[in-house]
Amino acid sequence: GDRIVILEDTDGDGKSDKTKVFDQSPQLQAPIGLAALGNKVYVSQSPDLIVYTKDSDDRIVKREVLLTGFGMEDRHELLNSFTWGPDGWLYLTHGVFTRSKVKIPEASEPGVEVNAAVARIHPRTKKLEVFADGTSNPWGVDFDRHGNAFVSACVIDHLFHMAPGGHYARQSGSPANPYGYELLKSIVEHKHHMAAFAGVQIYQGDQFPPEWRGEVLMGNIHQNAINHDHLTPNGSSFNAAAERDFLTTSDGWFRPVSEQVGPDGAL
Repeated sequence: GDRIVILEDTDGDGKSDKTKVFDQSPQLQAPIGLAALGNKVYVSQSPDLIVYTKDSDDRIVKREVLLTGFGMEDRHELLNSFTWGPDGWLYLTHGVFTRSKVKIPEASEPGVEVNAAVARIHPRTKKLEVFADGTSNPWGVDFDRHGNAFVSACVIDHLFHMAPGGHYARQSGSPANPYGYELLKSIVEHKHHMAAFAGVQIYQGDQFPPEWRGEVLMGNIHQNAINHDHLTPNGSSFNAAAERDFLTTSDGWFRPVSEQVGPDGAL
């Protein structure tokens, strides 16, 4: 019953009023990462990463496997949270208990090993590489205005500044490079409610007051809330301090999993 759906606002009132099913084919299973660019739509469907080519009417012209070999051991730690980086690569996050060896389908070599990481894919060359290693089950990656990458993580500390090539503290296991000297820490000393964080957004829109620009907003599944952290520079990295929650509710069905800023500046 999985579907990819296009929501459209046809009358410009800021709310979707038209729904179109893009794909609901039987082979579509657990598409938990999605990003569009031009006439291409990238979708995670472990063990594969799929790319669709669509026409001007949003009809599928071609469906192909871009990369394969993504692990499926832990179904809530599959490749997820596709985000376009400032360098034009497609970034994704990947959990610690799912182990992947990613390659193009026609390749004979073992592939790139990925677990507990932020990885990135070049949309033209299909090259995949690990951008930074570690954390736990990261469910979201976003960039500030200077191109710094941040992820939200579960169980262990909830927020990391991920520098290229960095090896970070882990919930389990060892980094891919056995010669790495010490693991980098998170940028927080505080905890929000419980352990499950999903999505992260460094706000850069213009709909909120100026003081919100650069603030960290992340979903808290257990709290039914969106938490708020404030960043301050700390040498070559950052410290993050807890602020008052951006949004809280007593509605148990409110489970924010992917926070993004739209073209109108809304979250």
